[in-house]
Amino acid sequence: MLVGPSVRRLVWFGVPLIGVACQKSVETPFPAGLEPLEDNTAPLPQPVDGDDYPEVLEVVTGDDEYAWIHARGYVKASVDDTWAAFQEPEVLVDRRGIDEWSFDPVADPEFDYEVLLHYVINDIVTVEFDIEWRQGVAATEDDRVTSVAMRYQKVEGSSFIEMMQGSVLLLEAADGVTEVQLIEHLDAVQTGVEDVESYQRDLFASVVAFVHGEPLPTYE
Repeated sequence: MLVGPSVRRLVWFGVPLIGVACQKSVETPFPAGLEPLEDNTAPLPQPVDGDDYPEVLEVVTGDDEYAWIHARGYVKASVDDTWAAFQEPEVLVDRRGIDEWSFDPVADPEFDYEVLLHYVINDIVTVEFDIEWRQGVAATEDDRVTSVAMRYQKVEGSSFIEMMQGSVLLLEAADGVTEVQLIEHLDAVQTGVEDVESYQRDLFASVVAFVHGEPLPTYE
């Protein structure tokens, strides 16, 4: 999701002005459901110094028709508390690459939580696009949330971003421990695997910080 720096590369490193001028706003329909985009192929983190659930992220990446990432990690918090982090817009936002952002809650009885993020990148041209997040409880046990599913994607804005979509799955791994599964697909001008990996690592770090009551990471 690090489109900010990538679009800056587009502007500064030799893309003809005609390419910039061809930017337009496009809408992308959001498919129904909250199922993961596909099976997650990333391995689970291995124990570290006797800790079976280290708060680290394991990733698998590729770049075929689009850049993609599969990631898995543990968060030492309940599914409910981990989910609370994903309901904080500042956690979700690409704070490393975006110049301006805002959000609008979305009231939709089909989902337990929904929010629309507005991104703005100010440079030689202004790039604007919206990302919608949808989230819902997937499973409960004894009145305890044990699984949450989420989907997000770019729904409107700059044609520099052909596709941006992702899924998140939270699963109870142990008492007070949540397995986080992350997937993202990105097809955008001057972007690649490093962009999706950077965003997913930032997202995971922000979630870990949030659940432990620590300040979110900051970026220059």
